[in-house]
Amino acid sequence: MPNPFHLALWPTADRDVRRWMQWPLTSQVHSYRKNHRTTSHVGQGRFKAFPIAEDHHLLSVLRYIERNPLRAGMVPHAED
Repeated sequence: MPNPFHLALWPTADRDVRRWMQWPLTSQVHSYRKNHRTTSHVGQGRFKAFPIAEDHHLLSVLRYIERNPLRAGMVPHAED
């Protein structure tokens, strides 16, 4: 995605999300720095995590995530 990515995760313990997010975010920074030959600051800060407590909220979040490539013009249909 050319814009910020969105994930829906189901942690099994406290701090699981923070530990899991460390790998993709630091990998992305290392890759960017290598490809652009820079040591400058990369990224816009920490990720944001919001708890989902109700089924209807979960469905709204999942729809938003699935439609993101469509809104970005990357695919012609959400199913793609």
